Amino acid sequence: MINDDAPAPFTDYLATVNFRSIADDACEVDWSSEFQARGMAEEDVRKIIEGAYRGVIRHLSRKAEAG
Repeated sequence: MINDDAPAPFTDYLATVNFRSIADDACEVDWSSEFQARGMAEEDVRKIIEGAYRGVIRHLSRKAEAG
């Protein structure tokens, strides 16, 4: 994702997401990314991105449970 004019505190974002089945009704998610922090400490940006990952995974889990 190139976001030179977006307000996000990072640029050059590249993510990889892998899902691995661990049971009939469960999977493991491996979500990693690379980015360049912009205007904030890298650790703070990492926390923002990890929070977004958790939110997306939680949403997908709820959707899957609802059928």
